[in-house]
Amino acid sequence: MNGHYKFTAIILYIKQSFVYKTLQGGWIMGWIAVCQIDDVQEDEPKAVDVGETKIGIFKIENQIYAIENVCPHAYALLSEGFVEGETVECPLHEAVFNVTTGALESGPGCRDLCTYPVKVDGASILIQAQ
Repeated sequence: MNGHYKFTAIILYIKQSFVYKTLQGGWIMGWIAVCQIDDVQEDEPKAVDVGETKIGIFKIENQIYAIENVCPHAYALLSEGFVEGETVECPLHEAVFNVTTGALESGPGCRDLCTYPVKVDGASILIQAQ
């Protein structure tokens, strides 16, 4: 062959989502299917992992939200906390976060939580993670 072909990305399709993996080692993530809509109840959030990132999937008034699942004050999974209205209370030290915005409302949470865009495709919940 006379030419050299260099591939800069490999496209992987995972269910209804996609992930681009560059040969240089970086990830650019698109929509990732994380669970089914029936896995999440208003009083029972779902904990999921996307790579090494822990994300809590919450259902509030029939809307799905995805937030950082680890309290920034002390390692506790917020999906195991107390959900009331639009808030979740950390099960360890009572930090309260707004699930819809990620905002710290009270307690020793130190900072707001990361939030992730969500969409529902059929019965699948997908999030967009960076």
